Amino acid sequence: MKYLVAILIFAAFANSEIFDRPCRTPQELGVKTGFQPVAYLGIWYEIERYEQFFQAGGDCVRAQYTLNGDGSINVFNTAFVIENATRIEAEGIARISFPDEEPLRAQLNVTFDANQPNLSNYWVLSTDYSNYAFVVSCMNLQDNRSLESFWLLSRSFTLSPTIRARADELIARNLEASRIRKTNQDNQICGREF
Repeated sequence: MKYLVAILIFAAFANSEIFDRPCRTPQELGVKTGFQPVAYLGIWYEIERYEQFFQAGGDCVRAQYTLNGDGSINVFNTAFVIENATRIEAEGIARISFPDEEPLRAQLNVTFDANQPNLSNYWVLSTDYSNYAFVVSCMNLQDNRSLESFWLLSRSFTLSPTIRARADELIARNLEASRIRKTNQDNQICGREF
């Protein structure tokens, strides 16, 4: 059993982006303030990301955010692994990390298990709500290293040149472009049942 756990942990980290630096805080990264959670709801298509163990090989990635009766946000993610024709689904809950702060910061606690989300792990650095969202996350590891996540989301399958230029500015300022994986959203491959 111990051996299996070690293999699973290794596999998770082997498919994640580990950096030789500690996490920068959401404030250092410039997390969006004046966040409007209701405007953020709806369907988002992933344009690119840092590869993650829970998304390994996934394309046709879509996230759908809907408001729950208790004010939390239901998260429903889908992806399609083209090479083996496997659909991936994950459902979770998100809550605003600091709901009493004004102006509201775009920091959310997201979890995909039965536990209450208690870790601020989804940080929107920039969004216009109707075209794009630039999202990061970071978890400190031992030895001043970090596990970093990044997702560039769009309300459509592609970005306009203006939005692409804005995303490229954010990437240059905050990420390592060589580690970014483009997400295939081709209509012929993905179909639109996703």
